[in-house]
Amino acid sequence: MLGDGRTNAMPLAMAPEVDEDNPLAMSLLELNAAPEAPRVLPADEEWDERRRLILRVWQDHMGELDEPGSGEIRPRRTEQEPDAGIERRHVHIDGGAAGDIPAEILVPTHVDQPRPAVVACHPTNVDGKRAVSTTVGERRTPYALELAMRGYVVAVPDMLTAGERVFPGHDPFHTAPFYEQHPRSTMIARNHVDMVSTVNALCGMSEVDPTRIAAIGHSLGGYTATFLAGLDDRVGAVVNSCGFAPFRHDLKPTRWGLRGWYSHLPRVNSELARGRVPFEFSQIASLMAPKPIFNYSGQLDAIFPHWRAITEALGEMGRLYETLGHADRFVSLMGWGPHAFPPEIRQQSYDFLDHWLGAPDTDSTTGNAVNDDRRGDAT
Repeated sequence: MLGDGRTNAMPLAMAPEVDEDNPLAMSLLELNAAPEAPRVLPADEEWDERRRLILRVWQDHMGELDEPGSGEIRPRRTEQEPDAGIERRHVHIDGGAAGDIPAEILVPTHVDQPRPAVVACHPTNVDGKRAVSTTVGERRTPYALELAMRGYVVAVPDMLTAGERVFPGHDPFHTAPFYEQHPRSTMIARNHVDMVSTVNALCGMSEVDPTRIAAIGHSLGGYTATFLAGLDDRVGAVVNSCGFAPFRHDLKPTRWGLRGWYSHLPRVNSELARGRVPFEFSQIASLMAPKPIFNYSGQLDAIFPHWRAITEALGEMGRLYETLGHADRFVSLMGWGPHAFPPEIRQQSYDFLDHWLGAPDTDSTTGNAVNDDRRGDAT
């Protein structure tokens, strides 16, 4: 058995070796002692070349990627919610090698033209998709429901280990069974492929304009949405709430590696054991540049409390956008609040999506819709 039955963690000896040729790797001690965050784009480099390097390192640490699903949507049941003006479709999305992905697709009623769509990635909540698609229950942050009521088509899949996808006999967000089955992959890779399958599903819907797709998420969902946009050209804008945290000044950098419950990237432990990190997350998040992105963080965040380092790292992302000539596509807000997605910030993020995707009732050919000039080239 690959996992530890007491902790659900993989033995460190089973983690892949570090990459001695990784040019992005840096000493954690030096990273923390430096007077400022590392540059995303060094002054003497071109972004296309730098992006290729970051992409290579990131894909290496993500591990093996399964083929995504076809996008086929298998209906389970449908509920009409006239007060919200939506139809709630309970479905299975073909996830390819991952099997069926339980999801909800929220469709505004009386859709008379293809409209923008959003992949809503849920946070670390045992209820999975229902944590963002409903208002009833604890710790709800209903951005999926609110966006659907605003006029967007919204797909909300369960991530593996949450909602209807908890491994039998295990608690939610325990990933040991995944690593026993997929020792050369990572949960980051699994989530990414599942979100690509969800984009495939949206692109196949008659109600959706496939040129106007965004991703949104809080916490786990926030960085999942950002990582998706960095690798999938079809995702044209991102909202990330409390889902950005650099290694710099993180008191718990092992949160990204092997641990007793949710393990993101196993190789991080091997790197940290040698006193270094394989990259900085500002570099990884920047893979989506120059697509529009709305970031929100809180200074009272107990999960990611190193808000000064977060601000500095996001500042480096902003500098990249400025260098690329698209500073207006980068929004970064730091609030005096906890690890949450407050209603007033959610409304600002929806306005942001309206601007860059085109409001849901706007014709994409004549209105304020996203196009190649606005969202940029992902490659």
